[in-house]
Amino acid sequence: MALLILSYSALWTQAQDREEPRKLSGNDGIEKMPNIPMLLRPRHTSDVQKAIIETGLDVAKFVWKQASGGDSQSPTAVSLLVYPEMDAHYKFDYWGTGNSKISAVRKPGLHLPQDRSLDLKTWEEQLAHFKEWLKLLKADIEAPNWLEILTKERELLESSISASDENERFTEEEKSIVSEQLDGIQELLVNALKEQNLPLEEHKTKLDLIAKEVLYLKEGADRLGKKDWKNTAISTFFGLISTVAFSSEARTTIINAVKNLVDYLSGIHLLLPPI
Repeated sequence: MALLILSYSALWTQAQDREEPRKLSGNDGIEKMPNIPMLLRPRHTSDVQKAIIETGLDVAKFVWKQASGGDSQSPTAVSLLVYPEMDAHYKFDYWGTGNSKISAVRKPGLHLPQDRSLDLKTWEEQLAHFKEWLKLLKADIEAPNWLEILTKERELLESSISASDENERFTEEEKSIVSEQLDGIQELLVNALKEQNLPLEEHKTKLDLIAKEVLYLKEGADRLGKKDWKNTAISTFFGLISTVAFSSEARTTIINAVKNLVDYLSGIHLLLPPI
């Protein structure tokens, strides 16, 4: 959807002067306004600015835009707040017949997925939802560069595979152990995916990807030597972690599980810790 880009100060001033965009009834529900711009009213933009300042973020780094929103039968222009540096945004949206209900679409930052909430009943609820977005955004801004950390973790794990390692075949017992450990790692991946609360179709796509990659590794134990399999496993799991963008805690847990399996196959330790 095309966005009509407005400068932060210009749209903020425009919102202050606007009387009609967001009409609230006595119960704070949104009146029907099909095809009429439904931008935030002045008191709402003031609440938004205050929330940004209270969170400790720089107001000047946010940009207001107008985006297409509303019910598919009554599309309208709605307010979109963007933090360009982190590819983050929050859309003050509507849904339902005649755009009668409040909703929101938010993406907290580079490393967290987009989500949508349809059950916001009042402006106060939406403001609280927006403040949660600000906290997630701030955490993402202040977090270390996890892609850089991920690269270093992968290089360290790959370096544990010696050039002199034998590329011998798996024994039947080792295949069984590998399969069991892969099941445990898959469960970690699936549980971490659930925490993201992704839209159903996106969740299913990533769930299918996880299942496909784990099955590939299980089958690989039949045709690859241990050294080749370990390199393949490292590449596969770190690729999944980058693609699915799990939380920091989930990434650490998954990486440790992969490391334990690789170390076991390299003879670094004889027993695998439980997953």
